[in-house]
Amino acid sequence: MNGRVDYYEKDYSSDEPLSTGEADAKKIIPKDAVFTGRTYTHDNGGAKEIIYVYRSMSIEHLWPADEFANADGVNQPGVFDVAYEYDTQNDPTQLMAVVVFAGDNP
Repeated sequence: MNGRVDYYEKDYSSDEPLSTGEADAKKIIPKDAVFTGRTYTHDNGGAKEIIYVYRSMSIEHLWPADEFANADGVNQPGVFDVAYEYDTQNDPTQLMAVVVFAGDNP
């Protein structure tokens, strides 16, 4: 089955430092989440996304295994992504949004 299984996005009205996005993401990701060491970069027009892949055993049972897919398209239970979106046209050091998702990339 394809499709997002869970999704959270926080947009900032003014650009914020990365630390703000990290703090917001930590509020909602599972406490047992472990960074897998994999990162991806996606150029989305005037924005650049840096995607970090995490795994959480506590969410593995929430959906069927084939509904989990991370940024590289791999289906693995408990895997989810945290994407930080930067404004590359105005100030590439400032964060525009943070997105947390499990399932197909939104």
